[in-house]
Amino acid sequence: MYTNFWGTVNGVSASKYELGNPDGLRIVVSDFGAALLSCIVPDGCGRQVDLVLACSTPEQLIESGTYFGTTVGRYGNRIKRGRFSLEGKTYALESNEGKNHLHGGRIGFDKRLWAVSRRDHGTISFGLVSPDGEEGFPGTLVAQATYRLDGNSLSYELLATVDRPCPVNLLNHSYWNLAGKGDILDHSFQFRADYYTPADDELMLTGEIASVEGTPFDFRIPRTARERYSEIDNQGAGRLSGAPGGYDHNLVLAGQPGEMRQVARIFEPKSGRAVTVATTEPGLHFYTGGYLGGVPNREGGSYPPYAGFTLETQKFPDSPNLGHFPSSILKPGELYRHATELTFEY
Repeated sequence: MYTNFWGTVNGVSASKYELGNPDGLRIVVSDFGAALLSCIVPDGCGRQVDLVLACSTPEQLIESGTYFGTTVGRYGNRIKRGRFSLEGKTYALESNEGKNHLHGGRIGFDKRLWAVSRRDHGTISFGLVSPDGEEGFPGTLVAQATYRLDGNSLSYELLATVDRPCPVNLLNHSYWNLAGKGDILDHSFQFRADYYTPADDELMLTGEIASVEGTPFDFRIPRTARERYSEIDNQGAGRLSGAPGGYDHNLVLAGQPGEMRQVARIFEPKSGRAVTVATTEPGLHFYTGGYLGGVPNREGGSYPPYAGFTLETQKFPDSPNLGHFPSSILKPGELYRHATELTFEY
């Protein structure tokens, strides 16, 4: 394992750590945001390609607003109007996306320096303490994020405990491109999801759980993102640019939440590279990066629209306000555990 200085942000020095294994899989992670900065995977000819999007410095990462690779919390995704009620009390959170709360607030876990708690040749863990009242959330939360390499698989595990009941939804916000460059619209996507959660023009959920049958969200058989992305209603910020924003929606994953099961397979035809995804989580937020145009990349240039896609395994957005969704409330004495594994084929 190698350690290097990554940059200074808000007066704090951020480091990056490289892990690798004999199977040719290498990752670079940072203590800033417990972020995945690089995932280098060989192809069938032994050429190594970086499959994740990243900025060159932590300052650029913050300025980009993309959350590239970071561990997001306390509550990843959106909470409507930045409010929820719990045990008879209403909590007001930071509203950092219009009138709504997004990805933990203005200074969420993605903008915090995590402490390295364990590292060896194939595993690294980061820890973070979030004090009572931070970004409006109740109670003290103790979190741990672990990245692990095993053969041709990369896994991450997110753990948390609280001393007061609180909604918790930690997630990893990496953007992927299995070709390493260009747009991802001709990747083939397959998801084990019979349902999705429709959203309004603010990308807030309506509360409905709808069948994917006959919709652009039906990826039960492999389809490219290009095939129907322009048909999507309620594309949020994409409408402001006058261009299709593409996918930015939560899919309801098949299988029992809490149990590790395979939920997705993505294939890139030109490289022949593929990845399968297994998770414990009930939902997956599929975003095709329609608003990435002009965001700085690590090479000193910028990304085009649709440069990467996210596979944000998660609790459902706004679940603290929608009681028929799987609960996101963590109580004292309970352990929050979110595990996701990506297995690469090359």
